[in-house]
Amino acid sequence: YRTLYILPVEAGHPQRFGDGLEEVRKRGLHDRYQLITIAPEFTAPPWFADHDTDPGKRDESFLLKDVIPLIDRGYPTKQGPQSRLLLGFSKSGWGAISLILRHPHLFHRVAAWDPGVRIDTGPMSRTDRQERIQSIFGNSKTFERYRLSNLIRWNADQLGNEARIFYYHCQGNRAAGGARLHQQMIGMGLPHHYLFEPERRHRWDSGWIPKAVRFLAEGTP
Repeated sequence: YRTLYILPVEAGHPQRFGDGLEEVRKRGLHDRYQLITIAPEFTAPPWFADHDTDPGKRDESFLLKDVIPLIDRGYPTKQGPQSRLLLGFSKSGWGAISLILRHPHLFHRVAAWDPGVRIDTGPMSRTDRQERIQSIFGNSKTFERYRLSNLIRWNADQLGNEARIFYYHCQGNRAAGGARLHQQMIGMGLPHHYLFEPERRHRWDSGWIPKAVRFLAEGTP
């Protein structure tokens, strides 16, 4: 079976934003599209990057070196990049896009709803951005390796001619930055689907997941 990794927004298993795995299960999307669905947990709020100095914040390495090999050993998964799909929103939407741009050979498609892009494209004060960078990445040099606008510029040609990224933005403080990334993808010739829609609740269960999983499974937005 293909695998769908539902990337968490929070540490542990709180449900302040709902439960992505439960939302997929409740709607029967795993059965409809014949997917094994996985929701890994992290000990700190994950941005799916490796912190420069803190060994307790190695989100990317944990997913790639521990979670995925564990699933592939223990379950009847299809092997190869076309078998792995990523779903996320807010900071895990950022993580999904960064993972496919950094590792296009490991993942086939990603869907990211209202991803947290302010740290990249604003609006955010310089002080707030620097504090966020230090907390998540350790230093600016590490941040630049994960920065979406850099990854689009560096790796756009690695994703081929198929649209492998589908992301949405809603009205709100992430919308302007999301539109700028959309325009950058167009300028770089990176095939993708982009949707700007009216504001929804910033939750897993606000109704966006069925369309996202359909794109992941079928390539149809």
